[in-house]
Amino acid sequence: MDTGALSTGAGFEVDGSDCVKLVLQFLHEQGLVSSAKALQTEAGVALNTVDSRDRFADDLRHGRWESVLPAVARMKLPVPVMTALYDQVGPQRLRGCLVAIRAGLFLTGTPISCSTPICHICTPNRW
Repeated sequence: MDTGALSTGAGFEVDGSDCVKLVLQFLHEQGLVSSAKALQTEAGVALNTVDSRDRFADDLRHGRWESVLPAVARMKLPVPVMTALYDQVGPQRLRGCLVAIRAGLFLTGTPISCSTPICHICTPNRW
């Protein structure tokens, strides 16, 4: 069974996917992102790296999902890891949206009119 390993004259083997990852890293460093994406797709090998490990970790710790999610989307992570991530991120993003909506309504919203007959404030005897 061929594992894609390359033998060298020095007597050690290098896995083929490691060679592809080395080329992918070079392409990313040179700004050749479309070439890197094409190679990644053809070879079926993902680099699974981020531009700045410290910035990524800081964004993760502070819940800056708008920068974390695009970085994670480029990676080929196992399904359980992605599921756990989205289980964590989904509710937090939803809460953030609700807070923004509430703030927007509070700051710019018009008061609700009490002119409808079904309003319990306008017709207290009905309720």
